[in-house]
Amino acid sequence: MTALPTGQTLMVTSTLAPAHRFTPSSLGVNTTSPQFNLDVNGSAAVNSLNQVQKAERFAGADAGVQINACLTAAAASSSLCDARGLKGTLTATHHISIPAGTVLLWGSAELTISDASTNDAIELTGDGSSVIGYQESGIGTVAHPDTSGLIACGTAGCTVVKNPNQATAKVNFVHIEGMYLQANGANSKVIDMTSIGHSDIENNNLQLGTGGNSFGVFGSSSIGGFDGSNTIFKHNNFQPETTGDTCFSLAGTFNAVVLEQNACVLPPGASTGFMFSKDSSGNYPNNDEVYGNDCETSSQAFNQVCFNIVGVTSITFGPNNRCENVYNCYQFPSDGSATGIHVLDPYLSITNNTQIKPNEPATAMVAIDNNGHNWTPSMHYGMNDLAGDNLLGNGSFEGWQNTTSLYYWGGVTATGTINQPGSGIYLQNASSSATPAVDAFTQGAFNVRVGDGATAGLGVNSGCIQVDSTREYTLMFRVASSSTSNNFRPGLRFYYDSNCTTADVISTVATNARVLSPANYAGTSTATGNYQSTNASLTFNNGISCGCNVTGADWQVGTAGSWTPSRNFGLIFRVPNGYSLSTTVAHSMRVFLLENTAAANNYVYFDDVVLSQGPVTPDLRLAPLRDSQNPQVYGSLGISQHLNQGAANTFAGTIALAAGTATVTFPTAYTTAPVCTANDTSAIATVRVQTTATTMTLTQSSGTDTIMYMCVGNPN
Repeated sequence: MTALPTGQTLMVTSTLAPAHRFTPSSLGVNTTSPQFNLDVNGSAAVNSLNQVQKAERFAGADAGVQINACLTAAAASSSLCDARGLKGTLTATHHISIPAGTVLLWGSAELTISDASTNDAIELTGDGSSVIGYQESGIGTVAHPDTSGLIACGTAGCTVVKNPNQATAKVNFVHIEGMYLQANGANSKVIDMTSIGHSDIENNNLQLGTGGNSFGVFGSSSIGGFDGSNTIFKHNNFQPETTGDTCFSLAGTFNAVVLEQNACVLPPGASTGFMFSKDSSGNYPNNDEVYGNDCETSSQAFNQVCFNIVGVTSITFGPNNRCENVYNCYQFPSDGSATGIHVLDPYLSITNNTQIKPNEPATAMVAIDNNGHNWTPSMHYGMNDLAGDNLLGNGSFEGWQNTTSLYYWGGVTATGTINQPGSGIYLQNASSSATPAVDAFTQGAFNVRVGDGATAGLGVNSGCIQVDSTREYTLMFRVASSSTSNNFRPGLRFYYDSNCTTADVISTVATNARVLSPANYAGTSTATGNYQSTNASLTFNNGISCGCNVTGADWQVGTAGSWTPSRNFGLIFRVPNGYSLSTTVAHSMRVFLLENTAAANNYVYFDDVVLSQGPVTPDLRLAPLRDSQNPQVYGSLGISQHLNQGAANTFAGTIALAAGTATVTFPTAYTTAPVCTANDTSAIATVRVQTTATTMTLTQSSGTDTIMYMCVGNPN
């Protein structure tokens, strides 16, 4: 060394170059003083960075142990465990347990967890337990060069994600986003939402296990009794595999749930897309919203159902829920107490086998307001301006042969014998009569009084009506009585043949219906027809021996001696359709109107009865006359111009006698001999008329006169 002169300072020059990464501003230290940065051009191995725990830096026999150690540290620090540093195909024998308020960040690792003791992969142990990923597309489906990550459970019948304390504690504020989750084997679940609420499940790819009867999302309040309300399921892709699989199923108190923009591609077997049902305690999901979800299949199969509303109250299926190429798009509840189902603008593809699956028994409190791809008749509140025709003849009770003989309708005895004469069963009543009250609203001059003042169970029955067992029907009528204690009920006798054959009565099938009555009236004007309803079971001979299906309870008028402008009582119902057995599928039916009070003055008065497929009309519409078969008019027929024959000599004409006689063969034979009249147009002479069902013979003493004739069926 060179000695320095006295008082001089030795200037030290550093030989370190910038390539060494130690610069005046980057000293390679992480201290509070001096405050400089660590500049690393390579890999820096740390267990945590800004207290974000790094899973790959924790020791453990497998990835599951490493991740759990990371989560434990995260719960005590930043609440974040970053597992994105884990790479490749990994296995674990212990499930992942995410503490309350802790988030697991997932990347491209493909982890399969086989924990036979719990049979699950991820357990959410408290509020805020969450898992967030960035590789939700899954194995082999990503177009990008990076490798997709997943978490799968490896044991058969396992559950990927669940609350491990379902029976005793509820978990809220869970976030599962951007994940590819894969179950394994039959009877498995991807996400079990039981006892989980106030959460969001978004942008996930959910791969169901193979083998059948597995679920993508499952939840039931039967376990623990906790609600799962206020949760959103959005933009998830469900991949069912086998017959019996269900993409999405919630049962019980899952209220104010939103299901939006999810996709489910059903397997080629009996399977379900999105299902809402009641739990084992009878609790229903309610006030849920379903928007823009897609359900389709590459191959139709019997009992595929996209939207299976097994039991629910007040659910809205909003615009653009889509069914494509499936066997059944919608199935409505078999439990009539599930009400308030509203379907708005669905996409009902013509490739579907059935838009609405026949379901027996079925509720009827369903509104389909469909301005979507394919039109389905509205069924809103029982009355609608899109209503079908009146299927009943003489529904205004204006056609009478005499005061105890009503056209089209027959009398019903207390033991259920139908088509009886009216004497002692029913009687014509004038609308102007003060008994029970003057009816200023009827279509005509009469209504029908049912009852004899002593016997319960008397009534009137309609003619035979052919029905479609896959469709919904509404029956509505006006009713009055002098007492609010007089009982009445409508009844329905169903047949499994098309001609109402007595031997073919369906007596073993009960159907659910909705009762429309003033007690449930929800509007401010009787012109709106805006009725709500209550549940009723239509059961064969339920407290009354009519040989028909009736409600379990009697009905009574709300105000004695009063008629209302609109039909104020009714039923919405489906006919029996136990499609697995032909003798339980209805093809025809009769309508009964029955009184059920064995007391003096037990009279009940009916008028303006309408039965329609779908809803009935708010106006009092007469049944239409068809242009074929044998339509009938049950009142007086007024024609302002001419009564014309469809062809010459159909029921009237002229014919020349030959040797004093002539025979006319009717172009269409009558059922019985008609009533005919004839007169001689050539001379003043009498003519003898003799008829059979097929011919008319005319005889007269003058040999060649021209005879004019006219015939009328008696009755046909």
